[in-house]
Amino acid sequence: MNYQLNLQTNCPQCSKQLISEFGSGNAICSCGYMQNQSLQKVYDKRDRNIIKVYTIASLMILGIYAHCMSWGSYALQIPFLKASQMMGIASSKTYQTLVNACVQQNKWSCVDSTYLSWYKSTGDLETIAKLAHFRTQLKDFSGAAKAYESYFSLGGKDASTSLSYAQILEKNNDLEKALKYLKLSIQATGSEKLPAQATGAIVNILLKQQKFAEARETIFNFWATAENAKGYFNTEYDALEKRLGHTRVAKR
Repeated sequence: MNYQLNLQTNCPQCSKQLISEFGSGNAICSCGYMQNQSLQKVYDKRDRNIIKVYTIASLMILGIYAHCMSWGSYALQIPFLKASQMMGIASSKTYQTLVNACVQQNKWSCVDSTYLSWYKSTGDLETIAKLAHFRTQLKDFSGAAKAYESYFSLGGKDASTSLSYAQILEKNNDLEKALKYLKLSIQATGSEKLPAQATGAIVNILLKQQKFAEARETIFNFWATAENAKGYFNTEYDALEKRLGHTRVAKR
């Protein structure tokens, strides 16, 4: 009978080298142990597959853990929200939930991209205004200005958005443009609400420009809009009167 040393396998019972028998597919040991090499290959392949399964399962568990840590209480919702966004079927409510999730986890770039995606999906201009306000909160005034410009170039007219943009323009010392948007804010303010904040901002800019007579006239015109308007800007008006050398006139 012909035998060949198997240099790769030792006997599991006595640790001696197994001897392969030509043609039989078996390996034998002097202690009497016999191994079916064909069957051993099956076992080896099975063991390798088990290792692969455990590796993949471990990676999946790690990925799920990282996802949960990344999204917190929104972890279960995010896959479905993202899927609806990618398929183009996300509603405004879905986008708002995504924004809330991104804000909660301090994912600022996620908030930004979600607002942009929201606008592209729905065409709702208010999402651009929200993006501009969000960038303003982050003190990204350059990015906020771009968003505000897009909003107004697309036909936006909201009073509070005009006021917010004017405040950024004033910070950048673009006073004439700031005055433009403050006046737009006043025009867009309904009759049920006094545009006191926008008017006050106009007066402050006119004072910076030393346009005292125009500032005085702005206050006087504001008083004329409603009876309760006369309770505003009295101190500023008196100071202007003194500067201009006028005697205070009765409020209209």
